Order: sequence, then structure tokens, then C-alpha cells
Amino acid sequence: MCNRIVKFSTESGTAVAQYAYQMEGSSQGRVISTLMAINDHEFLVRERNNRGVGVGAEFSPPNKKLFRIDITG
Repeated sequence: MCNRIVKFSTESGTAVAQYAYQMEGSSQGRVISTLMAINDHEFLVRERNNRGVGVGAEFSPPNKKLFRIDITG
């Protein structure tokens, strides 16, 4: 599954760049739960599935991973 990250100018409010983020997994229920900026070009991305709590928790173990990405270039 691929997600789009859009960079906006804070001065004009317009989009100035777009980046594709390819998630490690593509299973149903896999999401980006957190995207946090470290600086103007690096981010921490937390991917997770919807397992571990609630309905269906016994069928699939929880899966959470943290990635550091850089949109430079």
C-alpha cells in the first residue's frame, strides 16, 4: 500500500511537493498511526495493524513498527 505525503508552504498555503510512502505491509487493517516530523525533511512513521485489542485479537498478533524516513531528494 502506498500513501501520499504532501508538503505545503506555510506562507502561501499551497502544495509545493508530493512524496510516495510505501508501507512495509499491505494487509487489511494496516495503517500509519503516527507521522511525526523530526525536522524539515525527516519523519518518524509508525505502522501498525488493527490487531491485539478487540474483535479478532486472537487470530493475528499485534504488529507495530517504527521507521525513520527522509524526503530529501
